[in-house]
Amino acid sequence: MSTDAAVCGVLAAAVALADPTLVVLGGTWGSEPAVLDAVAAAFAQLPRHVPVRPAQLADAPSLTGARAHALHELRTVITTAAPGRAAPLGRVTPGRRTDDR
Repeated sequence: MSTDAAVCGVLAAAVALADPTLVVLGGTWGSEPAVLDAVAAAFAQLPRHVPVRPAQLADAPSLTGARAHALHELRTVITTAAPGRAAPLGRVTPGRRTDDR
């Protein structure tokens, strides 16, 4: 399996799960035009795809915390939602499940 096919598989799963309007590819994959182009082209051929763009900020330590927080919220929403019912984003408090009172 090629790298772009493997990345597309991960992106397809993430898009199906999180339903984003844009995928930002960072790190070495997002900063390498050949890899980014191959991933974007392959991903565009999938049934459910969204635009793939490179990260604009490569060296921003403050965004590391924002990314970690966003991933924590997404994981919390996924793991606490009742089957067939999604928990609303934005109502998740770190370290607390949405159904805790």
